[in-house]
Amino acid sequence: MKISIPYGKGQVSADIPSENLMMIARAAEKIEALPDEEEALHRAFSNPVGTPSLEELAAKLKPDEEVVILTSDYTRPTPTEKLTRIALEHLAKGGVTPDRVTVLFCSGLHRPMTREEMEALLGEQAQKVRYHSHDAYHDPCVKLGVSKNGTPIEINEIAARAKLKISFSTVEPHHAAGWSGGGKNVIPGISSKDSVFVHHSQMLDHRTRIGVLDGNPFREDIDEIAQRAGVNFICNVALTDDKKIAIAVCGDVVKAHRAVAAQSEKDMAVTVSRLPDIVIAGPGGAPRDNNFWQTEGKAITRVGKAARPGGIVIIAAECAEGVGQKQFEEFINENMTAGADLNEVLEDVRRKTFTVQRNKIGRICQAVLRNQLFIVCSKTLQSVFPNPPFRFFDTLQEAVDEALLQLGEDARILVVPETTRVLLKLPES
Repeated sequence: MKISIPYGKGQVSADIPSENLMMIARAAEKIEALPDEEEALHRAFSNPVGTPSLEELAAKLKPDEEVVILTSDYTRPTPTEKLTRIALEHLAKGGVTPDRVTVLFCSGLHRPMTREEMEALLGEQAQKVRYHSHDAYHDPCVKLGVSKNGTPIEINEIAARAKLKISFSTVEPHHAAGWSGGGKNVIPGISSKDSVFVHHSQMLDHRTRIGVLDGNPFREDIDEIAQRAGVNFICNVALTDDKKIAIAVCGDVVKAHRAVAAQSEKDMAVTVSRLPDIVIAGPGGAPRDNNFWQTEGKAITRVGKAARPGGIVIIAAECAEGVGQKQFEEFINENMTAGADLNEVLEDVRRKTFTVQRNKIGRICQAVLRNQLFIVCSKTLQSVFPNPPFRFFDTLQEAVDEALLQLGEDARILVVPETTRVLLKLPES
């Protein structure tokens, strides 16, 4: 049987014996695109949950007051051009012209986007508005206090000075925030590195889990900080497999987000009755597999416990940009070479001051200590890690053949073509 995994802008495939296939984990129900995206989006902008319409909010602004649109960076499939165009139409009805609008790409700790990348995501709207990609390490930030969980609230000054703050996000399962979207465009999106480091230390809390919102301190901090930052209006969407809009809800930064997450959970939950020997998975192709930094959080960590202990996890991710974060790359090469004591590395991560890089290292250690990790990727990534604690393969077929050779002809295989498109419900391992 042939299986295919999204990879970059294409696919990689492999033949596996039908008798070994336990399940292909796709959305529990077919997620269908809205029949008329334009009409649905206009309706959502005019009939928000928990806030006045965008036109009404715009009409309350003084002539010298600015608007900022917070939106996803190049690592997310958010339909920024379409949402920006419709937002500008509704703002115009309220008397706000595009020259008063800045689009702020929420890069968090990712590298800032290039001008060409921002223009590609904005399309024709790039001719109408100002735009900037947040740089957590260098951009001036404004201090707004401290959250209940002790996170310093420090946001990009462009957003801080804007009277009307609008946010666009895609809602998907997230390994720490429960679900992406909502206030994540504020933290980590436009926050200082110090804010992000403190906030992300809550990943270590056992209550921080994929698919969980209530009682999740990581998410609760996001919600509070977004509200304290003054986000007035959001548009959150859920997408189909081919990136069309399936759900669109506008309004309050928490209420609108929860509405999309609740419907998405119904659509995306997949129950796995028993742990397989082999998991074959990918984050979903570009832009999610652009680099190893993204692949770790969007794929490796999400299926790290989906195979039985001692099994094999195969990740197909092109990583055309390589690692995507220099400190992360250097730490792996210096401390995680094949043969290194990963238990010792993990303990060292736990002892030292939290950083996002160290946290990612810890999660990779946990994944590799539990299972063998095979990575099907570009030569670009392979050349960066000359002696890693995981194995590289040029093709998915080579990785599958090696896994079956090691674990035997009776090995059970779970295929997760897009880890960001399902919420796996796993048995206790």
